[in-house]
Amino acid sequence: KHLALFDALGANPPHFAHLPLLINPDGSKLSKRTGDAHVQAYIDKGYEPEAVLNFVGLMGYNHQNAPVSSSASGAGVGAGAGKGGASGEEDHSEVMDLEALIRGFDISRIARSRASPFFPKLDFLNRQHIRQITSVPDDADDDSAQQKRKNEVIDRARSELVAAFGPGADLLRDKMVEVLLTIGERATTVKDLVEEARFLFETPDWTAEPAQKLLRSIVTQKNVPAGADVHAAMRLILDRYTHELSGLKGKEDNTSSNQSEDPMTRVVPAVLETLSAGNEGANWKAKVLSTLAKKTLRWAVSGGKPGPAVADVIGVMGAEAMQSRLQTARGALDASLSQVDPPSNGSTAKAQ
Repeated sequence: KHLALFDALGANPPHFAHLPLLINPDGSKLSKRTGDAHVQAYIDKGYEPEAVLNFVGLMGYNHQNAPVSSSASGAGVGAGAGKGGASGEEDHSEVMDLEALIRGFDISRIARSRASPFFPKLDFLNRQHIRQITSVPDDADDDSAQQKRKNEVIDRARSELVAAFGPGADLLRDKMVEVLLTIGERATTVKDLVEEARFLFETPDWTAEPAQKLLRSIVTQKNVPAGADVHAAMRLILDRYTHELSGLKGKEDNTSSNQSEDPMTRVVPAVLETLSAGNEGANWKAKVLSTLAKKTLRWAVSGGKPGPAVADVIGVMGAEAMQSRLQTARGALDASLSQVDPPSNGSTAKAQ
């Protein structure tokens, strides 16, 4: 119709182009009556504007570094139909801000086939953009847009934690970046941070199924030396780790923000070295002992909930709070072990 109108007016028509039609994952027509049709819905869910813009900018566009993957419905590449979604988050080439989207745009890369929104990619992009925003160096210009954006995200995260856990959560205000970079790795949005960071503020329930499940895997761990007292080894691990933390109290503020240079990351190797040297009367192999120690600390710190490395958690909680947590866990260990079936690998695991 447009071409006919130009022809009737005797004018040369421009070259028209349009983005591919959007469809649902099942191939049906996308409707504003279903799903989240308004931007406010994504704001309410906690998605960052940079991530939503990134998501929409890639919809129906074959980004040069993104793997092409067609869905069963025959739709073309949607917003991240490549590997950077639920099935694999190693592809960071699609994480772009507005300037990068503009700079890399090539009209020839617009998909000709229909496109289907791939929402796991939005989750992936949101996690990555939160990480980029909060990774801006502290020595950046305080009035810069990047620094202001970082401060806004940090303040929002702090507000969420204080609302969930009370004023005590505000004690971490100076470590909120570490919380976002360490704990937030598993959180899709800032709102999700509350659940992921719960173990920082609340003592784990060591009688709950996640804790008991991990405990069962510990006492039935393979390759434990015959005759070894697994329960005694667990107690020793907690005791030695708690002792190592005594030398770190008050030193957290002097540690580097780079966790690889943080002396607290040497706590686990120090404990393992002590255990291996002592042997505790059993022929422990370093690898087996290392696995036992890591699982024991995971059980004590988070009640079996998956999360960041324990050494990184110390950097957030602080040595004193972590020491208190381990002492409480040590007191609950025997009662928890009594609820677990004895191992069948021939090792001695009776609570003493």
